[in-house]
Amino acid sequence: MAGSALSEELLAALQSNSRSHTNLSLSRSKLDDNDALRLSIALASNSCVTILDLKSNNIGPEGAERLSTCLIENPTLTHLDLENNILGADGLQHIASSLRQNRVLSHLDLANQWIGQSGVAALAAALETNTALRHLGLAGTSVGEEGADFLSGLLGTNRALQHLDLAGNGIGARGAAMLAAGLEVNQSLLHLVLKGNNIGDSGAEKLSAAWRRNSALKHLSVAYNNITDTGVDALRGAALSRKAVGATVDLRGNAPGSKPGADGVEAVLTSTAAAPTPVVAGPSSAAAAAAA
Repeated sequence: MAGSALSEELLAALQSNSRSHTNLSLSRSKLDDNDALRLSIALASNSCVTILDLKSNNIGPEGAERLSTCLIENPTLTHLDLENNILGADGLQHIASSLRQNRVLSHLDLANQWIGQSGVAALAAALETNTALRHLGLAGTSVGEEGADFLSGLLGTNRALQHLDLAGNGIGARGAAMLAAGLEVNQSLLHLVLKGNNIGDSGAEKLSAAWRRNSALKHLSVAYNNITDTGVDALRGAALSRKAVGATVDLRGNAPGSKPGADGVEAVLTSTAAAPTPVVAGPSSAAAAAAA
């Protein structure tokens, strides 16, 4: 299509399985739904491309439907970046449908576009039985409290997902409590990002209690969440309880009056710090504190 970066030469190379294209970057290429169709056809039988970057284009629900067919047929694609497109809830349902059958894709980024709670629900339901996906990016996708409830159910059943980014989704304290319930029983998630969700002390305390019972999670980001000293103390305690595995908790932008403790946790908690340091609980920090 005129104006897009999807040339006939590139499509021909993909269809011929050219090994010169394994990491395909088409971000900011003005691709639309028609381009997604052409690309999907070219990739359906391609066995060389493993990484496909389509972020910041104009791919909508129809394009998502066409890409979902590719996800079912393509045997090698492991990374798909669809950040900052216009998939919507309908587009997410198409992608979710393909994930029920896909056993290859390990990294999916859908950040910075509205997908709504129905889209989150479809995605969570599809991933309950998916054993391939390890990284899911949902930052800035309007998950909300209800979406957090769906994702809590996912955490309770999925045994593959290791990284979940939910930054900037208006989850709030109730949504954090829902996620905590799923986190308590989850045994695969290593990284959970909840930056900028206004979870407050209540949400922080629920997550802290769940983290103490969880044996897998190593990093929790709750930066910029209106957490006061009460919630910070709870999270520090939870991080310390996990220090044997080098657990970390990012508390930037919370509790500006808090100070580093003498308990083996190093922290800069002021939101005005030029380069704030996440709270780190680990053997090295404990040794440094003891030496001091």
